[in-house]
Amino acid sequence: MRQVNVTLGTEGINQLKQYVQSLQGKLDMVLEKAEERVAEYGRTQLEHFAPTMSVDGNMPGNVFVDDDGTMHRVIYAGKDVAFIEFGTGYVGENNPYPDEIALNKAGWEYDVNEHGPAGWIYRRKDTGQYRHSRGMKPEAPVLKAKNETRKAVKVIVREVLDEEFA
Repeated sequence: MRQVNVTLGTEGINQLKQYVQSLQGKLDMVLEKAEERVAEYGRTQLEHFAPTMSVDGNMPGNVFVDDDGTMHRVIYAGKDVAFIEFGTGYVGENNPYPDEIALNKAGWEYDVNEHGPAGWIYRRKDTGQYRHSRGMKPEAPVLKAKNETRKAVKVIVREVLDEEFA
């Protein structure tokens, strides 16, 4: 535990003010460092959960961290990542995405072409072969990575605080 000695009077108050200001600067750096580590942890988790091969003909995406100067975002980008995340068709509709709020925010709808249990024929992007489908269950790599990262945030922040203030 750090000890702060305070001298009474104007001089002591000025010393205390300088000390608090130095802590504020250090806290800003600690927060930035913690944010970077949490984002990196989230990226690692998403890479773990995201498919590396096609899923029902849907191509996997790319995982990266974007730092726009105000925050770090873990991004899962690709043409088919929404299908992989949320699922599709009749099968997806009967096995809906576990996070209803995120599903609604995304405006995701299952079986938009109303194929029902009969399904449809499509050409796979990975092999070019035609295939019958009724849709697919959500893989939810983003949701899984978010949940694992959320569990680890306190530990990561505590580690950074210990490194900087121990």
